[in-house]
Amino acid sequence: MNASRQPPVRGGLLAGAGFSFSLALAATITHLPGVNLEHAVAQLAGAQRLPLMGAFVLFVASLALSAFAWRSAVVECGGRVGRTRSAACFGAGSLVNSLAPARLGDAVRIGLFSRELPGRGRLWAGGGILAAMSAFQGVSMVVLVAIAAWLGAIPPWAAALPAAPTVGAVVLARRARRRGSRSGSSRLLDVFAAFGQSPRHTYRPVGWLTVALCCRLGAAALTAAAFGMPAPTTAAVVLIPAVEIATLLPLTPGNLGLTSAAVAIALHTTGTSLTQAVAVGIGFHAAEMAAGLAYGLASAVYLLGTRPSVGTFADAALAPHA
Repeated sequence: MNASRQPPVRGGLLAGAGFSFSLALAATITHLPGVNLEHAVAQLAGAQRLPLMGAFVLFVASLALSAFAWRSAVVECGGRVGRTRSAACFGAGSLVNSLAPARLGDAVRIGLFSRELPGRGRLWAGGGILAAMSAFQGVSMVVLVAIAAWLGAIPPWAAALPAAPTVGAVVLARRARRRGSRSGSSRLLDVFAAFGQSPRHTYRPVGWLTVALCCRLGAAALTAAAFGMPAPTTAAVVLIPAVEIATLLPLTPGNLGLTSAAVAIALHTTGTSLTQAVAVGIGFHAAEMAAGLAYGLASAVYLLGTRPSVGTFADAALAPHA
């Protein structure tokens, strides 16, 4: 009995440790000698509302555009899903990511999008779509991360991080193109096989994700402008890669603490005062989380009143593989 209870206990300890680490990091940033906490709070209170509202809208747009990238992959795998439903499926994952650690929202997205796929073993195919989206997102992030590394905001070796899943996707696509089996876990490669057979179709998800990234850049620039930064566009180019790297360790709900700390550290390397950098980091995280919660709640309400196009989650999870 004790042995059966160890995994949950260990998981809880890890989650607690991650949460504590994130809060400790945020607390450390706000108590450094160069940080005037009262001034940072005053900057938060005095931030311009209109740019922050614009950032909120762009964050929502970024989520919807990312959903369309998932939709294009589902269609390539033979599924049928409309834009509204795909946006809702993706948004439900955003809601969970805003409230839970470890990016559990990605598992929700796999489950919901897999319901729109034909055949058995759909959860495996959904997992492949998540891997493909990570790879395609890497394509649009490589240049941005390289620029941020050149500006000194992140280590030069970090430029290789978004390229790694892209290289892996190319290898998988070539292998999947030659495979013949479609049983069991082989459906994990369905999306790679589809794009491997029609490489020109990859422009759709890459295009959607690139525009989504541009929206996030715009949101970051508006957030920086709301706090009176003199070069908000440059701040955005530095800020977004730092946030992306921070999300590689999703230890807390909504990446609480880590996102704000990553933004503050990245901006400080460009000469921004640590006090202003902390205020921008908190403002950025607040706008992004508000967008995820609002978009996610609307998505959940929509999904509760609709049915999947193909099957149910139970069918996808429990049906024997062909």
